Amino acid sequence: MLIARARRLAATITAHLHERALLLPEHRIISLVVNKAERLSDNGADKAELVFLREVHDKNSRRLAELKARRINRAVFALRSLMLRLPTPIQASAKGILGGMLGRARGRPVPGLARSAPLRLATAVPFGKHLPPPTLSAPVGVIMHIFYPELAAEMRAYLKNIPGPVDLYISTDTAEKQKRLDQIFTGWAAGQVTTRLAPNRGRDIAPKLVSFRDVYARHSIVLHLHSKKSPHDSCLRMWRYFLFENLMGEREIATSILAALEHTPSLGMVASDHYFAVSNNIAWDDNLDIAQALARRMGMSIDPEAPLDFPSGSMFWAKSAALKPLLDLNLSAEDFPPEDGQVDATLAHAIERIYFRACEEAGFEWVRVCRPELAGDDGQRAKGLNDRR
Repeated sequence: MLIARARRLAATITAHLHERALLLPEHRIISLVVNKAERLSDNGADKAELVFLREVHDKNSRRLAELKARRINRAVFALRSLMLRLPTPIQASAKGILGGMLGRARGRPVPGLARSAPLRLATAVPFGKHLPPPTLSAPVGVIMHIFYPELAAEMRAYLKNIPGPVDLYISTDTAEKQKRLDQIFTGWAAGQVTTRLAPNRGRDIAPKLVSFRDVYARHSIVLHLHSKKSPHDSCLRMWRYFLFENLMGEREIATSILAALEHTPSLGMVASDHYFAVSNNIAWDDNLDIAQALARRMGMSIDPEAPLDFPSGSMFWAKSAALKPLLDLNLSAEDFPPEDGQVDATLAHAIERIYFRACEEAGFEWVRVCRPELAGDDGQRAKGLNDRR
């Protein structure tokens, strides 16, 4: 009887932690976006999407309040408080056990409780005031693949946070979409706008590395973006907002990242922290063989036992020189398989996983960043560029 009660209590706590672990990070992102909904709407963002976000925001608020009001909540927070007081090695083991319990309970890894590899901490943005401001003397090249043109106005609103001259290079897969994108980006005053058609191969990665390979010579700093929806998994519905907010959510963020890239010679790439729903899945999966073949072509090796990190979601700021090992492969669209709903094990997925290795091969370092409002519950965020490891 006592054992059965203990098991039921453990199951209740596990379910509580799991639901909160899913709701709270998503709620933080939605809160940020909802608070700037009027600004996004004024820039042409999809009003139906903003209505949907408000509905999800209100629903999550009610559910989080319900969870907080339950008596079991005191036990959950007592357990969490105890865990955070444990020595680091014991804390890591306890989190691993809890993460395993939650994963078995719901059939998938649970964010924030355990990680499969020791990942670097993300650095908070905006960066500290020790950096001089960027000179903004040369245009930034924003290279983006927009498969979903209904997200283009939203992306344009975020792009306005980038200071200085900004040239846009936009790819899509049909003439109809291209015409619509030309209309949406009409009047872009910060720089030139170039749209191109690209075959529907290699997701967003092939168009950025193949269709626009020629533009990197014109820009020392580039920004890779795409219209990310992830329709195959509802847990990923806020992923693009998480990436947009961390990379260019406010003018101060974009300005400080540009300053860091310009005034830190060793820094080659700045990517977002991992989205909470994928942070436990930073792994090679079925992409290792493809990645190793690519690495050999670049004259480097991959240790499959070494910790893996990469810009999950394939959006990041970079110096063009940091991408040279990949650009020098002279890949073609035909190297990528036709799109057939694949969620893994393609050339595009392999390239996503070796972006940081290519950056290192080019002689640069990289860093992942996160807005403090979107950081994890434990608050473990590096305080500056020199603390990012």
